[in-house]
Amino acid sequence: MTVWLTPHANLLNEVVVFAENPRMIVEKAISKIPLNYSDKRDMLTGFYRETVQKGRRYIGISEAVIDVSKTAYTNRNTNYDKVRVVKGRRLLSQKASDTLAVKVVGGPNLSITLDVVKNKGALLDMEELNNYEFWMAESMLIDNRMQYVINFRPKVILMYALLYGKLYIDRERLSFTRIEMSLDMQDKSKVTTAILYKKPLGLRFKPQELYHGVVHHLSGPAHRRRSCHRGGYRLSRRHAPRHCADVRSDDTGFRHPFRDAACGQDTVFPVDAGFSPGHMESSAGYCS
Repeated sequence: MTVWLTPHANLLNEVVVFAENPRMIVEKAISKIPLNYSDKRDMLTGFYRETVQKGRRYIGISEAVIDVSKTAYTNRNTNYDKVRVVKGRRLLSQKASDTLAVKVVGGPNLSITLDVVKNKGALLDMEELNNYEFWMAESMLIDNRMQYVINFRPKVILMYALLYGKLYIDRERLSFTRIEMSLDMQDKSKVTTAILYKKPLGLRFKPQELYHGVVHHLSGPAHRRRSCHRGGYRLSRRHAPRHCADVRSDDTGFRHPFRDAACGQDTVFPVDAGFSPGHMESSAGYCS
């Protein structure tokens, strides 16, 4: 018996094999931060918004145009990064039941302190990595570029609250494209210490969730042009700050023209559940 065969192409589904250690990928990405991010001081112009919700109803909204001065990523600290509110406005509920004199840490300077790529003490530090365990998740595309997706969570118990979330790392550049993180809520007292600025005597404060996301958009050879931050607290009322900034120019004159008006990372912008009087009301140079 003779059997004749004809060729036929059969396309197989892609199989992704994870051969690398996720911790090693994170370490390589950290070592490439000076190459993948801006090596000079930049001036960014951004938009900032904070909202407070009670149920489904907004009881407070603050918005502002901000200037952000960020030093080079080659020096991974935020000591000399500054924020200035160019112009802001606020809308507040007039109902007495909507105001509560609880202040949690917030404000435009969160775009400095929570840029964990720049602020190495927040997460992406070689010593800090020892506090976490990492494992691979399914890869995905962002802006048509393949990304490593790496989950992380605390593996030790410390005196302060740690984080958990996901790191999205560009496979080719080994740059951090997106970071999603939440505060570990197992010990509410540690979380309260991290986010609570002020509360009335006798009031019980019970945080339920804190999340934050950072996106570095690609432009040109590296992540140098745009960053966005989105986060929030979930208490009995929902507080959600958002920031988005684009590089405007080299920061050649930031320090002197409004040096006294700019706000650094240690400045506390107290955010009431109902917003305190004067919050975000000032024009250029507001600093609390």
